[in-house]
Amino acid sequence: MLSDKVMEESFSNNIHEFAAGIEFNFYDYNISDLRTSYTPYIFAQVATFNYKSPARLVSTNIIELKNKFSYSAPVGIGIKGLLFNDLAIAFEIGARFTFADDLDYSTPDISTLNFGGNGNDWYVFSGISIVYTFGRPQCYNGLTE
Repeated sequence: MLSDKVMEESFSNNIHEFAAGIEFNFYDYNISDLRTSYTPYIFAQVATFNYKSPARLVSTNIIELKNKFSYSAPVGIGIKGLLFNDLAIAFEIGARFTFADDLDYSTPDISTLNFGGNGNDWYVFSGISIVYTFGRPQCYNGLTE
């Protein structure tokens, strides 16, 4: 059970992520054909990210932070479709299991930041993307033919 001290704490951490992965579209997707211009999808990725972590206690209320890198395993769902002409829009949400336990600044090295957790941290990304498609349409016939 979490202590009252943990419940009173708040934090903010900027995360910069680079990810690559695969996407599974539930429907045939081709924005040049109105019959296949949208699809829900799921994705799985591998990622590396940069974040701030506590380095040392400078004084009672000042903690020095350092840059760190770690890895995560993002998974999520989304929907994408034609907006107009060569523009598509996508909405997605994904959870990231990380291989780090200090995204929330908890560390056993600094007693005031030792929250007693023993599992790796998670973070969630949700977003909207606008995608411009250029080039010629695909050269194969999909399931709609």
